[in-house]
Amino acid sequence: MSRPQDGTARDRSRGRVLVVDCAPGTTTLTELADLSALGLEPAVNVRRVAEPELRSRIAARWRTVDFDGFAEEELARQLEDGGLGYEALKCRVGIPLTEAVLERATSHSLQHRLVLVARAAAGSDTFDAAAARRRCPHDPRSQRRDRRRTDPGAHARCPARRVAAGAGSA
Repeated sequence: MSRPQDGTARDRSRGRVLVVDCAPGTTTLTELADLSALGLEPAVNVRRVAEPELRSRIAARWRTVDFDGFAEEELARQLEDGGLGYEALKCRVGIPLTEAVLERATSHSLQHRLVLVARAAAGSDTFDAAAARRRCPHDPRSQRRDRRRTDPGAHARCPARRVAAGAGSA
């Protein structure tokens, strides 16, 4: 399978998802394959993937990036991706989804604006829900602007299927 590079036609035609913090170990391969099967084009942050063999397997199949996902400015810059942007973000606990980050990730200047965040984490201390509600595109079929779903114990299962199943439910 060929890997799409920045700005290629294939990269723009598929849904773009930034995977900031992968699932642990080889579970990440299942997670990424599931995202791809859903028609998404994952860009994978390999900063915290310690095993060289796993890094190689990821890089052979998906686009990789390397940045500190816990640093607000680096996260915002990566989500902008030179004006290309991402529609979805998958992260784990501690990733700073602040108003400033969400503002940059949903900017009208981006080709792909962030519309979906999937967090595989307990708690929401680093997620600015109020900012997300202000920036979430309005769904005319719903009276709600934000759509949040919790899935207790979900950290043990692959989040890709939950994202697809939960994207349209309250």
